Amino acid sequence: MSRRPHHRWRRHALGALSLAVGLAVTGVGTPASAADIPASADIPGQAAGTVRTTATGAADPTGPAATAVTLPTGDRFTVSTTGGKPVYMIDSTEQHSPALATLRLPSGDQYAVPYPLLPHLGHGLDLSLFDLDALRRAGGGGRIPVRVVFTDGAAQPPAGLTLTSVQGTTGVGYLTPTFSDTLRAAATGAGPLFSGVASISLDTPGAVPPPVMTPQYALHPVTVSATDLAGRPAQNVFVTVADTDSMRSFAAQLPMVDGIAKVQLPAGHYVVLALFFDQDDKGDPAAYRLVDMDNLTVPASGAATTFDVDERASTTPLTFSTPRPSSTFSMSASASRMDSSGLSVAAGTMQIAPNILPFYVTPTPAAPHGRSRFLTQWFNIAPKNASPSYWYDAPFGSPEIPADGAYRITDANTATVRNHLYRTSDGHLDALGEGFIDPVFGAGALGFGFLVPAPDDAIQYLGAGDGGNWLTDNGEFGGDLNAVSDPVHYDGGKTYDVDWMRGPIAPQVGVHHNVDPKQSVLPCVACQAGDQLHFSFNLAGSDSDPAHAFIPGQSWSTHMTLSRDGTELGSSALDDGGITVKVPAGAATYRVVADTSRSPELAPLSTVTHTDLTFRTAAKPTRGNTLPDGESCLDDTVIAGCQILPVLNLTYDLPTDPHGRGTADTQSMNLTVDHLGYDGRGSNAPAKTARVEVSFDGGATWTQAQVTSTSQNHFRATWANSGAKGSTPWLRVTATDAIGGSITQTVTNAYAIG
Repeated sequence: MSRRPHHRWRRHALGALSLAVGLAVTGVGTPASAADIPASADIPGQAAGTVRTTATGAADPTGPAATAVTLPTGDRFTVSTTGGKPVYMIDSTEQHSPALATLRLPSGDQYAVPYPLLPHLGHGLDLSLFDLDALRRAGGGGRIPVRVVFTDGAAQPPAGLTLTSVQGTTGVGYLTPTFSDTLRAAATGAGPLFSGVASISLDTPGAVPPPVMTPQYALHPVTVSATDLAGRPAQNVFVTVADTDSMRSFAAQLPMVDGIAKVQLPAGHYVVLALFFDQDDKGDPAAYRLVDMDNLTVPASGAATTFDVDERASTTPLTFSTPRPSSTFSMSASASRMDSSGLSVAAGTMQIAPNILPFYVTPTPAAPHGRSRFLTQWFNIAPKNASPSYWYDAPFGSPEIPADGAYRITDANTATVRNHLYRTSDGHLDALGEGFIDPVFGAGALGFGFLVPAPDDAIQYLGAGDGGNWLTDNGEFGGDLNAVSDPVHYDGGKTYDVDWMRGPIAPQVGVHHNVDPKQSVLPCVACQAGDQLHFSFNLAGSDSDPAHAFIPGQSWSTHMTLSRDGTELGSSALDDGGITVKVPAGAATYRVVADTSRSPELAPLSTVTHTDLTFRTAAKPTRGNTLPDGESCLDDTVIAGCQILPVLNLTYDLPTDPHGRGTADTQSMNLTVDHLGYDGRGSNAPAKTARVEVSFDGGATWTQAQVTSTSQNHFRATWANSGAKGSTPWLRVTATDAIGGSITQTVTNAYAIG
């Protein structure tokens, strides 16, 4: 038997102009998102800074599963949820694997295997150790539960593996954080990882063992034979095989021994996804090659079948070019295959600078049945000191793997998004991020956060040629102002302007667009299904964009109460998921009173808000108020006929400079008074009245602004900026609609007079 290839681990810093990278190896219907994790960063030729994973989706506050997952190698993923499903983002720390092989199986479980360990899968290490979903279910606490099989009863566990019980040659225990050093050291050598250890696999206490499966169809012998670039048996390959007629019958990653795997398969059609990883003479990664072999056949005749996988078939290099100067910070590439029932497998890799290596593919036509998808995504950054900051985030997808692997950014396939970042003082860093939503599988390939100075502008050049939507977020690095957005669709060749943190910031229910159950950051914020009624706000508030929702930071204090016809039903913090109650049938009047406050030292504007709103529900459901099909209604549950509650929503458009200062003698504000909506669904009752008041003495006295109606639901208010320069006026807005709803909202320190 030939020796396994030798691998070298590297210590290196990540980042470029303070970048963050997130990997989403997600199941169908899950877009990318994450949480804030800092780490030092530096790339030659780029400014040093801090790496942060971004929050493109709101973290799920419920459930026992961990909010962070750590692989046995120490690679750490933060976990958030979008559309009710977990999303994993790699924490770009100073020490991590040079690259990750990614895998998704029809079960929905998602895997990330560090490159140096690929040859050891099935040879000392079980694939389950790299199952992100299983690790999440096992919980955190710094321990990974494992089951160990020894070659004999006298063998000792490696350092960092603690046994809690042993029976014969099988032990149960856990991995501690120190095991990552042991594993790295062992992986640099040839041969078995650990003397006397046959295998280490994930062990989840209390889990029900899978049932023994008895095939209901004949199985036939199949050999998968892989050869490398020299024509020798491949020691450098990660192979996935799936039945494309029905992945319920077979889909798995196959451990290879000297380039061979033997398996029994039912007759039918198959796909083989093979990822080869090449090395240089020193054992460092040199290149990656993906071979996609589709429409392979296992005949029903019973004859032995061989699938020959040749690395030399992967000859098309992937490249990327941009019209403005840029360098590649990260790239990913993956091939996905779906059967007719919607089950799918995917295999690929993600690379992060400075380890961006050549990647080659095998040109492959679209699948003859079911669905195939090739997706590559590139994230390129501007040169150091570019002003304003800019970067490219460009996904390219197709049913086939094209013969031309040269991907180019053009005006036609790119949207220019000009972000305007508002802050009350200079010297802030904002983490502006985005995550792509694949229009086919709904899964984000990569998500990024870019630290930029605020207040300032930053430009995102986002690939629009593939037709997907984007999740975006912005947050103050190290602060407690963090906002996420609904999915946004950008058209190529167009320019968009987006304001972030432009106040006043106050609780709203929002007006939501591009709604898709596979993409939504939050379920319906205020809905009723049968006798179950749920109310919440768009997290802790919204800024001038009604699609933005603020995630409360540590300095925030929030509280709300819900009443029905004068009887209090419940209370909750705004970020505790809202209030869900059982209500009797029939029309009713509901009242919500909400208060928020946050530290003026961290954000001196919009520090305290008070909201008092009422809405009336009808005795019978209204067709126009029905939530779009498939959208989550109550606690991430899809319920047919779910009704959107007719809750008033205020959108403030208060012109200020980037520091939140109104500099004109006469201040103006455009006000939109509408209702909670989802892609046009929701109450269309017109606004009836709008009143705006301003206080220059901390709420002791109020001056009524002049308000005129500019069109239905739209108003313009003007008032004299009579306060002293540097003072921070309060605003109080009152509005009513034609069906008995009302809202009064007070915002202290709503803006500053400049």
